[in-house]
Amino acid sequence: LLLFQRRLFRSRWRATVGVALTILCPSYLHLWGTTLVRYLSTHLMGLTGLFLLLPAGRRLGPGRLLAAGLTLGYAGSIRPDSVIYTVPALLIVTLRWRRERAAWPGIWRGLGAGALGLLLGLGPFFAYNWVATGNPLRPTQGMEIQNFFPSAAPAAPQAAADPEPHVGYPPGAWHGGVIQAVQGGGLSLRNLPRVLPGNMQLLRSAYGDLLLGVALWGALVALVRRRILFVATVPYAVLAL
Repeated sequence: LLLFQRRLFRSRWRATVGVALTILCPSYLHLWGTTLVRYLSTHLMGLTGLFLLLPAGRRLGPGRLLAAGLTLGYAGSIRPDSVIYTVPALLIVTLRWRRERAAWPGIWRGLGAGALGLLLGLGPFFAYNWVATGNPLRPTQGMEIQNFFPSAAPAAPQAAADPEPHVGYPPGAWHGGVIQAVQGGGLSLRNLPRVLPGNMQLLRSAYGDLLLGVALWGALVALVRRRILFVATVPYAVLAL
């Protein structure tokens, strides 16, 4: 965070203030250290990829895009849902190319380098899927997103006749991964009206309306004064929510 803000603000003082606010405000960032260890490495890789794309005193070249794509792709190999880091990454690149008035030949070379790095970073993910499922594009938890877009409800399966009915009871500690029965196609747009208010309430209870108001005001200020800060943070937060 210190390096990220140092590069954005070009001020060690402002970067230190930003880190202090992150530590002093109840961000619950420390909870990453008490959950699955892959969360830490995933977000470290994702934030590093965005960091590599920030202005560093010279024009954005293919080498920097290759390194950023490799890092972002590796984040996707650890947790496939971190692919949403590519959205703020593309926005940062677009904003920088617009400010630097990049020519189309350089843009095409940069896009090719970034895409190559992304594919190389996702290589472990594709290889694991190939070994586990026989298809590099079918993850082992693909059933979570197979019904993401709304579609017609499938017909209810017909139960086969059983001359001797049986009753089975699962172990008491088994909940299918979570207490709520949402696994297997649970990530679906039709669940958004029910899940989003609950997530918003969690945020309000964790941070309070005052800090959320300050965060929204900061996002508006960044949109006007620090456009790269806005595109590096706000789109990811919205998509993640």
